[in-house]
Amino acid sequence: MKAPNVMKFGIIGTSCAGKTTLAHALVSRLKSYSILADGLFSQDRKFSFDRKYLPTEAAQNMMITNLISKEVDLSLHGDVEVLITDRTPIDLFAYYAHQYDTPLSRACWAYAKEWAKTYTQLYYLAPLPFQDDGKRPADDFRLQVDEKLKELIQEVPNVVEIGRHDVLNSILNHIGFDKPSVKMTLEDTDAQTISDQLNKIVIVKEGGNKDVVSDYDMWIVDPLSIKSGGNAFLMSLDFYKVYIHNLLGQFVPVEVNIAGSTDTFDFPFRMFVPQV
Repeated sequence: MKAPNVMKFGIIGTSCAGKTTLAHALVSRLKSYSILADGLFSQDRKFSFDRKYLPTEAAQNMMITNLISKEVDLSLHGDVEVLITDRTPIDLFAYYAHQYDTPLSRACWAYAKEWAKTYTQLYYLAPLPFQDDGKRPADDFRLQVDEKLKELIQEVPNVVEIGRHDVLNSILNHIGFDKPSVKMTLEDTDAQTISDQLNKIVIVKEGGNKDVVSDYDMWIVDPLSIKSGGNAFLMSLDFYKVYIHNLLGQFVPVEVNIAGSTDTFDFPFRMFVPQV
């Protein structure tokens, strides 16, 4: 029996490149289009051996083979059309090659390059500002790995570097999917309409990207709902969510919240006051 025909897309980059954040957003958005999408996330942190052995060559090799095994397993479930992974054997090998140059590492590189051909497209992400969460490698080390990765991808023909907010459209083009011809972004006129119809102040966080990947964060200023708490608060929140999604449509990625006042926000926002 022939294996399922799954289209795979890999996000590659060194630590702190935003790979996992983007991969989660992509899977979520693809699912919203009723595409059978799934993802592999943070497999580089999921291992059973003692962490002290992580720098060893055996561990580096195992990380790559483990990722490939997980990809194969998920691809054979039969209910996945599009698979997104936030790590690939290519960027995992960059860590390996930065530390080892042995017959085994060179054989592993040949395997990783061949495996890269199973992806429809690979997307390279440049490093973002470093965040030390106690689990990531040091900043100088991850940047050295990034330099190694940039050397390696010269040998991999299906790697592209595009804006991270363009990746979704690229994937949709590859799979031949036309985005629904419905409203997909939040406009200021929409927020004002919501404010007018609810007779509430509406807050929209600045910086929402109109790339249909990032969610828009919206707050309805409703002190009474905040004060009531419990089930009454949840009923109000559910009402606002249903109302706004019915008004805007299911493809506008809006995250709805309730605020008690307008003076509790420590980030830039746009405020819409009822005009009726």
